[in-house]
Amino acid sequence: MKLFGMAEDLVRQGLAVTDTFYGAMSELYDTTITETDDIPFYLSLARQHCGTGGRILDIGCGTGRILLQLLRNGYQADGLDISAQMLSLTKAKLQAANLETALYQGDMRTLDSLGLTVKYHLVIIPYASMIYMLEDSDRLAVFRGVYNLLEHGGILAFDFDAGQNEIGISKPWISLQAIDKDQGRSILRIAQMHGISPNLRCIAQITWLNTENQGKIVVSCEEESSISAPHMQELLAQAGFSVTKMAGDYHGQPYSGGELCLITARADH
Repeated sequence: MKLFGMAEDLVRQGLAVTDTFYGAMSELYDTTITETDDIPFYLSLARQHCGTGGRILDIGCGTGRILLQLLRNGYQADGLDISAQMLSLTKAKLQAANLETALYQGDMRTLDSLGLTVKYHLVIIPYASMIYMLEDSDRLAVFRGVYNLLEHGGILAFDFDAGQNEIGISKPWISLQAIDKDQGRSILRIAQMHGISPNLRCIAQITWLNTENQGKIVVSCEEESSISAPHMQELLAQAGFSVTKMAGDYHGQPYSGGELCLITARADH
């Protein structure tokens, strides 16, 4: 974790501790990540491509934000995530909802090493998880692994950042204010970006956790990537996929530029 800007200053002064956003800070995920715009999009894909009996794999399932919605709607869906902490939270949610499914811990770049024998009709990689694939070799490894898990004509769907960064270190901005009622604390998060290149950036997250008696500052820093839509389409073709749709929002409007791009692609076995 290479720190910069405000995060680096706070740690150097002994005012903050470091962690990973998807590590011990996973407990804050459901409090701080509240987006639901993409859920109807993925449910619609499930209706189109799975019907009755079709299986779905949610890669980067996190705490089950979309996975549980798929299960509650009657689909056979499994989850995969690299974070053991995230999967532990998902498992607890499944138990509370009296739901069962398979959860796998692993890196999306090494799907073949997981020894999965199930074939899927639909694989989704939601919430822009592809931003953590920094090189073309990483993206190709993901696509080829997914290809091997899909039934003939199976579908891969994912969203990603197709924009470009400004080079340099940005001014900090408030990215989140929330109340964690379960833990009796308020949360303030400040973000800062270091644009390393037009397609590579580092995002620092500075999180204040405040209770009546004490406060704590935790910082994390993650590298993220962006990639143009045409180049992503080229990589998919190299892995054996044909792009069937490229949208610019979760309502299916055709992609015409901008940061958000959603791709649906068919595995041409």
